[in-house]
Amino acid sequence: MKTLFVGVDPGITTGIAILDLHGDLVKIFSKRDMSRNEIIKTIINSGHPLIITSDVNPMPRNVRNIARKLDARIYLQEKSLSVAEKKKVVKEYSDNVKSGHESDALAAVIKAWKNYRPFLNKIEKELKKYGLYKHFDLVVEKFIKGEYGSMVEVIEALKK
Repeated sequence: MKTLFVGVDPGITTGIAILDLHGDLVKIFSKRDMSRNEIIKTIINSGHPLIITSDVNPMPRNVRNIARKLDARIYLQEKSLSVAEKKKVVKEYSDNVKSGHESDALAAVIKAWKNYRPFLNKIEKELKKYGLYKHFDLVVEKFIKGEYGSMVEVIEALKK
């Protein structure tokens, strides 16, 4: 099951954008009048959510609640993303975006993923060096959830 970064733009129409750990678009979706359970089901059907984010700071309570239900970590934007910044961030994905809600969710998740990218690249490089890349998603999840403190710990745990 893929480990995911998820952007949620809540409201009357909910936008959801999902990236994998490599920053590839897994799903982008929007729908009117989605229940929390429907949002959660949509996310779970795409994989295992590790990071949940939105485009505003403070993060909406319902997005926090979704993250809690999914046992996902929250990525809080430093500040709410401006319209200009969102347009710039989603530019390369513009063929996939059908609404402003999708654009908002996508901008948020891209910003979160880019924040983690150096960390993800470092883990990927180390795992490849030891022939353990097949464990990439699991290792990233355990690091982000604080279960591993160092790559030495990771290598030892995976060798067992």
